[in-house]
Amino acid sequence: MENGDFREALWKLGESVEKKARREVYEETGLRLGRLDFFSIHSGPQYDKMFATGDQVSLVLISFTCHDFEGELSESNEESMNNQFFALDDIPNHLFVDHQM
Repeated sequence: MENGDFREALWKLGESVEKKARREVYEETGLRLGRLDFFSIHSGPQYDKMFATGDQVSLVLISFTCHDFEGELSESNEESMNNQFFALDDIPNHLFVDHQM
């Protein structure tokens, strides 16, 4: 989301949360997800954010678990860069610097 442009984060009309998750993962990684299981949802004032442009938004974080997928992980594309898999114990602390709250 370059320069605080968060339009890509919006849902398409009629799109379910699960379908959006699948679409976003495919667009950013090239992977097609198998079964999704709801994991968690987080919202509230602690998730409010101001972008460098001054735009203010309230974020809702919805998480799923997925244990199977198809495809090859693309290392980078126009939406993401340096895609990698990590063991749960090896996830870097500052993985999402641009998305910190």
